[in-house]
Amino acid sequence: MRVPALGQPPSAFTGYADLLAARMWHGDRWPTLVNYGCPGETTESFVAGPCPWSAAGFALHDTFSGPQLDAAVRFLRAHRGRVDLVTVSLWGNDANAFVASCNGNVQCIVDGAPAAIARVAGNLRTLRRAAPDADLVVIGAYDAKLGAFELTGPIFTALNRTMADAARSARATYVNPMPIFDAMTALTY
Repeated sequence: MRVPALGQPPSAFTGYADLLAARMWHGDRWPTLVNYGCPGETTESFVAGPCPWSAAGFALHDTFSGPQLDAAVRFLRAHRGRVDLVTVSLWGNDANAFVASCNGNVQCIVDGAPAAIARVAGNLRTLRRAAPDADLVVIGAYDAKLGAFELTGPIFTALNRTMADAARSARATYVNPMPIFDAMTALTY
């Protein structure tokens, strides 16, 4: 997989959506991938806009105007019945910003985590209404800070439980990537 360098167009790298689409033979054809992924996106910018990456003047895989949620809903409504799969991976930049806001204060992280987690899990019902027949897949959070799982494991477990509940309520499939990073967090949601 190619990793992007700052300023390169999205076409210069391959992400999970590209890999997934390359494996989804659809009867007699390959699917068309529409990728509204936005580097630097948070749940706040996802809902209110703009995409930080395009606002900084960089190109996206597929361009859109306004908030990513609105663009996705417009697309899904315009293509109702013709979208097979929608994936949502939206938590990482929120988690990074939250941890940074605590300036390394562990108690701040522990105390503030429940409210931060509640803000991250949301907007799935809006996508479900726009694409009632599509498979909606929510990709959970993982903690790449290897070696700090004793502190961070419970926080990521709580985040993933909240996202799994939100996914279930939106008739979405939840995928938990955390066990790949820490086998001790291999929980069923």
